[in-house]
Amino acid sequence: MNREAEFSRLLRWYPRQWRAEHGPVLVGTMMDAATAEGRDRPTAAERRSAAMHGLGARFNERFALVSAASATALAVIGLVAFVMGLQGISQVPLALVPWLSVLAAIALLRSTSALPGPLTVAIAALTTLAFALGFTAALSWSIAFDAADDGVAGTWFSDALLLWVTAAWVTGAAATALLAGGLLSTTRLPAAARISAAIVGGLISVPMITLALLPPLLQPLLAIAVLALTLRTGTGTSTGTSAGTGTGTPPGARAGRRLPAAIPGPSPARRRITRTLAWFACVLSLAGTAYAATGSAWIAGGPDGTQAMRAGIAAMLAAGAILLAGIAVGASGRGRESLRRSIPVALIAVGFACASAGTVLGTAGAPMSHPTSLAATVAIAVGVAALLVCARRGTPAQRWIIGIAVGLTLAPPTIFLLSAVAFTVPFIAAGAALMKAPGARSGHRRTTFAAV
Repeated sequence: MNREAEFSRLLRWYPRQWRAEHGPVLVGTMMDAATAEGRDRPTAAERRSAAMHGLGARFNERFALVSAASATALAVIGLVAFVMGLQGISQVPLALVPWLSVLAAIALLRSTSALPGPLTVAIAALTTLAFALGFTAALSWSIAFDAADDGVAGTWFSDALLLWVTAAWVTGAAATALLAGGLLSTTRLPAAARISAAIVGGLISVPMITLALLPPLLQPLLAIAVLALTLRTGTGTSTGTSAGTGTGTPPGARAGRRLPAAIPGPSPARRRITRTLAWFACVLSLAGTAYAATGSAWIAGGPDGTQAMRAGIAAMLAAGAILLAGIAVGASGRGRESLRRSIPVALIAVGFACASAGTVLGTAGAPMSHPTSLAATVAIAVGVAALLVCARRGTPAQRWIIGIAVGLTLAPPTIFLLSAVAFTVPFIAAGAALMKAPGARSGHRRTTFAAV
């Protein structure tokens, strides 16, 4: 094998389109460095870097779209099987839905350059391992439950339930911490604060996310939400750097492809309003979480656990409405494009506000039975449909068909799932408050030999 072929083999880690656009430059750069150092083969460090950056480059918009669409299809299959009473069959596709949805979300973050390639690969690997361990823990619990029900001794596999749960928790927390740390790198927080927040957030969020993913009805909602976000975010404007130069054609852009015109970002005043409302939503949702969990013990003779839970969820949903209102303000401005971005988010914010009121005004036996809860369902479904109609992928006819179909599918389960969604508001609000606006990062570029 000749000298150039040794270096060209490293390109196999990268997607085909990336190889066609940047492969010759990368190989030439590595060969020049090898000549200067008097060697004929890539170093071990170059091989590792090519593997990590190449795999990271594969987490692009195409990967996100395929994963999200596959998750949606599996969710529909699993839900149909569950409704037909085939619980055993439904467990397999429904178990794959969260994993594919999370991988799609990771790829979407990677495609917008929010995450570097090697970190993306590490997060995806830990996420896959965490889901595998979680499925193992669920299987172990099922075997242990059946053994106890039959009055027989469990196996070593079922007796190791605590081990499987702990391993899944730790692995999931590690993946979440890496993701949070990567996203928080765009903030002004010191490194020690970012690392501490990422670790604590990972350990706390994993049990809550796991409980939120248990209801079968949530699987289609999760898959549809990620698919909608993928369709909404696709722009073809992801940034990249050419090997060894720090500039060049974006890895995801074809030669000669016309990129959409840049949309002006929010003004400093609107960004301040968005961040202020995000901080307020974070504080309110944290207070609601604490009251939902411990409110019955705050005052002697006060509300019982059910009433405290309802009040806490109402506070978290109200915080979600405030957060979404802030996002709508940040997306608003002059021009039709600003209205297309802000109005759908404002509709969803109205839905959250109505759901908060319905939680308080509903009866004890059916806390979400108030007419405001029905209004919440309609507003959220219409808002999500509008987001898809205003997406940047597909033809207008395709966007309208997908938007209406998703809105109609989303409407029935929305009112039952908002209680679980409410517990995610503190994390989302904290992230929105800490994240800088696009382009706010300092002017330096991350340059690697792998051109990502």
